[in-house]
Amino acid sequence: MSIRKNIISNVLLSSSKIIFPLFTFPYITRTLSVESYGSVLFIDAFTQYFIIFSALGVPFYGIREISKIKHKPELRSKLVLELISIKLLLAICFSLIFLLLKFFVPELKNNTDLIKLGCISIISSSFLIEWFYQGMELYAYITKRSVLIKTLSVISVFWLIKANDDKLVYYFILVFANVTNAFINFAYYLRKYHSPVCSKLELTKHLKPLAILFLINIAVSAYTLLNTIILGVYTDVTQVSYYEASLRISKIVTVCIVSVGAVLIPRITSLGTIGNKNKIKDLMNMSCSIVLLTTIPFCCFCMLFPEEILNIVVGKNYGDTENALRILSPLPLIIGLCNVFGIQFLMPIGKEKKIFLATLMGFVISLILNFILTPKIGYIGASIACLCAEFTVFAIVYQNARREIEITLDYGLLQLIIYSLAISYCITIPLHNLVSRFFQLWVMIISFVTCLLLLNSYIKNTSLLKILTLQIR
Repeated sequence: MSIRKNIISNVLLSSSKIIFPLFTFPYITRTLSVESYGSVLFIDAFTQYFIIFSALGVPFYGIREISKIKHKPELRSKLVLELISIKLLLAICFSLIFLLLKFFVPELKNNTDLIKLGCISIISSSFLIEWFYQGMELYAYITKRSVLIKTLSVISVFWLIKANDDKLVYYFILVFANVTNAFINFAYYLRKYHSPVCSKLELTKHLKPLAILFLINIAVSAYTLLNTIILGVYTDVTQVSYYEASLRISKIVTVCIVSVGAVLIPRITSLGTIGNKNKIKDLMNMSCSIVLLTTIPFCCFCMLFPEEILNIVVGKNYGDTENALRILSPLPLIIGLCNVFGIQFLMPIGKEKKIFLATLMGFVISLILNFILTPKIGYIGASIACLCAEFTVFAIVYQNARREIEITLDYGLLQLIIYSLAISYCITIPLHNLVSRFFQLWVMIISFVTCLLLLNSYIKNTSLLKILTLQIR
């Protein structure tokens, strides 16, 4: 399948990750109490933490290695069984640790049922093997399956969650969706792609490259999920809810950016094998243009209209988190560019150690700032720590990527975006005392898109034209 079709499929999948929560998130935050929702977020942070630990770098490693041997059925099947075996053993170990952790962490004692559900999610993640389908570039299948499960989950949320203490029902729906995805994926793999494996499984040969990716995952989780855990320990579940609400909104666009990067990993791996740096450079430049076009306007809207965006997505109960959203609004731009230079380029060409050093520095910055700021200023401190950690990782990854390949940003596109934003904001100025801020937000969004298209009809920026017409090969 072509990159164009893969990107379309994966963007549709990523869009579903944005659209479906837009239906459920406001309903959940209005139906569940802040304490109930915070408890689910707190336990799920531990669950996701242990899923990352048990993955041991398998998702990225699996995509890269499968893309190398996708046309060799026996080798491919052997690799799948080896990676599943490694992940399952670790998932069982970390599930046991999670069950025992409640005896040592007081905040976990009252959430035993949520912890048990989390353990089921950890173990089932071993059979999700999403990395296999990504390495095979079967993004259309991934999208169809995921959208179907998400649709059923949304229906379940509105049907089953009615009271403010239905946190167990809500988390069960989330876990059941994960288990169903894993079951369908593994069953489909066995039926269509698995071939008999005659040779002995070799688990140990994967441990060295997986160890590096594992260390990267630990460091990354430190300035993402660990923020939530430290915030929950030092403050309360209300602060956790405030922080998570702003963080999730700020990362809405990031989901789409990462989806484009995931599509390019197997392709860049293949190009790196044959040494085609010119094609890799073209793909990276296009990725950077997509990041600039999608994240800069989003950042601007969050800066100017934080209260209105919060009211749309999570409701008026989270109105006090405006400053946190402003602080976190540059995250999509930072993470998007870091994804281009790190995950899309350095990792496929085997430079995982460079990414590890960057994430290690992010870990250190996150840890120091979280322990200094979170006890004093709560979710605002966690937001500052998150932003600083992400920027540190980006700066180091960018410098390492520049040593390997020439990086060229489209400054013409950047100017086009800035001019369009400036004009669209000027259009809203006369409306300040006439209409609501909510109406001004929509006027600015529509004006920006209109200005961008009109200006480009005269300027004819090559990158923007390629993005709009999906001329990506």
